Amino acid sequence: MAVFSITYVLQNSKDELSLKNGIDLLSFGVWIKPMPFQFVIKSNHTADQILNILKNHTGARDVLFVSKLDQPHWASINIDAELMNNLKRLFF
Repeated sequence: MAVFSITYVLQNSKDELSLKNGIDLLSFGVWIKPMPFQFVIKSNHTADQILNILKNHTGARDVLFVSKLDQPHWASINIDAELMNNLKRLFF
């Protein structure tokens, strides 16, 4: 399974639950939310497939960006240490 970052901007807050349901389906419930508008997931799908599936869980004007994370290299500031430890443990 590959690791993906999904960043989003929703025009309607009601779309958040639908998006989360799509994320659950794609990741078998294994995901983490390091930022308010980002999920990191593991999935067997490609970035294009993930985007096409999630389009069914968002509104027409919502913004989605899906990127594959190939390497466990990142930097952060002011993100909870436990969350970052879980990110490393679950995904890398």
